[in-house]
Amino acid sequence: MPSKRSLPAPGFILVLAVAGISSASILVRLSTAPSLVIAFYRLMYAALIHAGLSLRYPAGYRYFDRASALGAVVAGVFLAAHFGLWITSLAYTTVAASTVLVSFHPLFTAAGSY
Repeated sequence: MPSKRSLPAPGFILVLAVAGISSASILVRLSTAPSLVIAFYRLMYAALIHAGLSLRYPAGYRYFDRASALGAVVAGVFLAAHFGLWITSLAYTTVAASTVLVSFHPLFTAAGSY
């Protein structure tokens, strides 16, 4: 009988995600690579991790149809644009100002949708 794989603890994933997000802008600022190269590698590593998790836990992708795939591609394009523009902004302003602007995107979305 095959053993059932358990998901990682949600607390562990949350701590790992907060640590990654909290240190991202500082690490980007310290890097000497071009902004779009940093954005590419950040998204590439995230895609590799996601692909590995999808192979390990395929049940979540059972109902992934063509419309969902198209939506994921469109979302990926916008995410790539977001990271490209945000990482580029770190070359023109402080880490604090850039982080505040990128963190206020729900407010900008709410104001724009009004």
